[in-house]
Amino acid sequence: LIATAVVRNTGAADNLQVTSRMSAVDYNGATQVAPAAFDASVKEVWQVSPATSIDWTVSEINAAEFGLENVT
Repeated sequence: LIATAVVRNTGAADNLQVTSRMSAVDYNGATQVAPAAFDASVKEVWQVSPATSIDWTVSEINAAEFGLENVT
């Protein structure tokens, strides 16, 4: 599963994490520096479900929420 988000750089040097929420538990991807481009994308690749460490199921993907977290 590849989670991608478009980020608008406001000039601040932010660190970001792509986050997956499953069953009220947050699973954070690696910390990434916000791209220098005005509009750019960040992504996280989860080869397996972070909740189970095995292949994703259709029900996990349908129930999961994805977003960005600003890490200071």
